[in-house]
Amino acid sequence: MPLKSDVPTLWVKKPKNVTDQLAEQMQALVGLDYQVRLLRERPWASITFSGVRCRFAIAPLWRGSPAISQSCCARLLGHSYDLHGHFVADLVSERPDDDADQTVTIEILAIDDPVA
Repeated sequence: MPLKSDVPTLWVKKPKNVTDQLAEQMQALVGLDYQVRLLRERPWASITFSGVRCRFAIAPLWRGSPAISQSCCARLLGHSYDLHGHFVADLVSERPDDDADQTVTIEILAIDDPVA
């Protein structure tokens, strides 16, 4: 009688949702000194397309850490996000006017990819 361990097992990794994919890729771009946090996620649709609009906050993890640099923001805005089943249609960044608030917000519209 074969043991259970003798039977081959196929593990299928469940794909992450688009919000998790975006957060992970942004976190990799900004590094470990900053925290990427989801503020809002809501469905989006037009006559032709559907998707999700996500708003993220990126802030220093430690008090006294420098604010996120312009070059890091440029990397976030210029990055080609690799999303399973979606593509980025719009991406907007907001920096605070107040120097005391070091939080940058990024809003991304990810559209369902009909070819994926």
